[in-house]
Amino acid sequence: MEDRDQLKKTEQVNNPRKWLLRKTKVFTKFFSSEFFLENTEAGVNSQLVRKMSIYRLGGGSVATILSILSESKAQRPTEKLENIIALYPEDITRQGLGDTDLANYMMSHIALGCVCPGSAKLLSLQEFRKLGKRFLHTKKTFQPSAYLLTFLLYWPDGKVDDKPDTNKDNILANALQMARELHERKIKNVPVRKKRTNVLFFLGKGYGLQKIIHRSSIEKYIAGPLNEKRMKWDNDDLMKSDSVHRLLTNVPGWTENGRLYAEGHCKKSKIEILPLNGPSVPHGNENVTFFLGFTFIGFVAYNIKLQSDTNS
Repeated sequence: MEDRDQLKKTEQVNNPRKWLLRKTKVFTKFFSSEFFLENTEAGVNSQLVRKMSIYRLGGGSVATILSILSESKAQRPTEKLENIIALYPEDITRQGLGDTDLANYMMSHIALGCVCPGSAKLLSLQEFRKLGKRFLHTKKTFQPSAYLLTFLLYWPDGKVDDKPDTNKDNILANALQMARELHERKIKNVPVRKKRTNVLFFLGKGYGLQKIIHRSSIEKYIAGPLNEKRMKWDNDDLMKSDSVHRLLTNVPGWTENGRLYAEGHCKKSKIEILPLNGPSVPHGNENVTFFLGFTFIGFVAYNIKLQSDTNS
């Protein structure tokens, strides 16, 4: 009887997420170990071993991939991410990866571009867009990371997108609609006080993947984590940091009846941007600039300023 009670206590899961992560780590370590390889017919290049090795290195989900960027040792994130990418087949298009694996592969590239823009492992923006065409289908709902990838890849690029393109504007509009509908279903029963806007990336200076800045790069220059409350109220050490301002680019936009917009791929198109701090949006119709953030449900703005203030 005592043994049975002890077994129940052992199996009790107080935090399912942490429990699953621990178990996953144990399984992936075993299935990619030398012991397993020596006692099974699966070779080092088998699909199972490759996948377990990807999980062991932290490439099994968007959350674990992005957590690599916060590791303290400077060279460790680059090495890990390059090793993760190397474990995927050379020709991804022919291998028929599932949606989750493809999203993880692409996010590994995005993360690598954040820490080592000159890595030989990186694909170009054009190659990325071609690879992610699967996520553009409007008759299928994808995981949130697929829409985040679309936002990152199809935000107008000053070098690649040199001609007006209504199709790219439609891609962004469809992704925004699908992501927000998915989000609304997910948080339907979540109390308002617990709803959060998690900003993962920012628009930086440059072109291609080099313009994508992960939040960990901003957190290096401020005291404490970069959370919604801090950004919402335009915290001084965030807004006045010269290092942060050198990383990010001011995006031109305008307001209409309390809403904030930026230009898309065509002059007459407009992309609605969610202001993190609602009261910072000027009354009336004004030309403004702001820093742009990327989330699972679209685009957000902070440090909104009148263009006249920016130019003065």
